[in-house]
Amino acid sequence: GRIGARPIAVAGGALATTGCLILTLANSSIWMVGVAYVFVTLSSICMYASIPNIVVAETPDERTSEATGMQQVARSIGAAVGAQ
Repeated sequence: GRIGARPIAVAGGALATTGCLILTLANSSIWMVGVAYVFVTLSSICMYASIPNIVVAETPDERTSEATGMQQVARSIGAAVGAQ
């Protein structure tokens, strides 16, 4: 893309950090929890879009399918553990 995957991943990390800080510091009202949720959701969107592109860009061509498969497994395990 025009911007590249790395800046999008960094933006996702910044959005996640902001959302977590809002949840930590300003969780007394429901609307602030909602705002934090929006930040964390946007973070997830950035990460789900950029991380596979980074994996493909940094992996040798002959190992791309293995690397993307491992990334998907790691994502699935993280989602399963996070849902508990």
